[in-house]
Amino acid sequence: MELHELRSEERVPDAQEALDQAHDALAEAWAIVELEGPQNMVALAQVLYKEVVGRAEELCEMAPLHRATHALTELLDQELTIVPTLDGEGCHHPANDAQDALLALGQLWDEIPPDQWERSLTDQQWEAIDTAQKAAQDALNACPGLSPEHSRTLINIYSRSRQDWRTAEAHTEAAERRLDTARECFLTAAREELSGGQ
Repeated sequence: MELHELRSEERVPDAQEALDQAHDALAEAWAIVELEGPQNMVALAQVLYKEVVGRAEELCEMAPLHRATHALTELLDQELTIVPTLDGEGCHHPANDAQDALLALGQLWDEIPPDQWERSLTDQQWEAIDTAQKAAQDALNACPGLSPEHSRTLINIYSRSRQDWRTAEAHTEAAERRLDTARECFLTAAREELSGGQ
């Protein structure tokens, strides 16, 4: 979870090392249960181990997305760089332009009918998407504090439809429910096992 919630790229190696250590400890605990039983606990422990590892992998995959969106949000909130508009009628924040460009890119994907697969998009649709991606890239490049990785991630985020994200969110919620259920089943069985052995 710490790796998923990191905001600084500099702390990623330390968090990754901590995650590896936690995984090793979990694998060791699973091996002990598997070898020493009791048998009714082995199956429950195996399910829990699988759900924990799977959820950790998903959080790791989502970590760059979290860091990129936070980096952009921080620029929007703090207004780190204010530059005059070209027409001289005030100021604007480069991150606002980047956000507008990303939203425009996302809107293009949302306008694609649900029954139209990517492989069947028209040349006109692909051209519009390509143009919007380039515009978003240019706008992101103008934002100080955003790394190339942040920009790539943000463009990838908005190069998906809201339906895709709803599907991904539903998958995440289901994975969290499975993990909670597996944990509760294992703990309940462990309590019963411990109380029965006294």
